[in-house]
Amino acid sequence: CLDDFPDIITYINNMLQIKVIREWYGLGEPERLFTLDELAGYRGLNNSPVYLAAKGIVFDVTGSSFYAPGSNYHIFTGYDASRALAKMSLDVADLENPSIADLNEEQLQTLDDWVEKFKGKYTIVGRLVSGQHK
Repeated sequence: CLDDFPDIITYINNMLQIKVIREWYGLGEPERLFTLDELAGYRGLNNSPVYLAAKGIVFDVTGSSFYAPGSNYHIFTGYDASRALAKMSLDVADLENPSIADLNEEQLQTLDDWVEKFKGKYTIVGRLVSGQHK
C-alpha cells in the first residue's frame, strides 16, 4: 500500500481525504485550497459566497454587512487582503500586491490582530496555495 506513495506524509494526507477515516477520527471536511484566481470568484456577486483571505487563510464573510456588495469593505473580498489590512488601506494597489515582506512590525501586528478577529468571528473555508506568507 505504501509503495504507491513517495513518502509517509503523502500517504497520510491521502488517507485523510477518505470520508470514513475523517469520521473515525472526528475530523471535519478536508480544507480546500484556493488559488488567487479562484478566490476572486467569491465576492458575493451572482449569489456566490463572500470570501476574503489574510495571511493565507480564506474566511467566509458571507452574511456580514461589512463585506456585502455595496459596502465600504466589500473591496477586500475575493482578494488576499493581507497587505491592505496590515496597512489599514482601502487602496486597490495594496490588494493587487498581497506581499507583506516589506511591512514593519507594527503593520504585521495589525495584520495578526485582524486574523485573530476573523478567526473568532468567521468560518475558515480554506487556504491560499499561492500565498506568500510564512
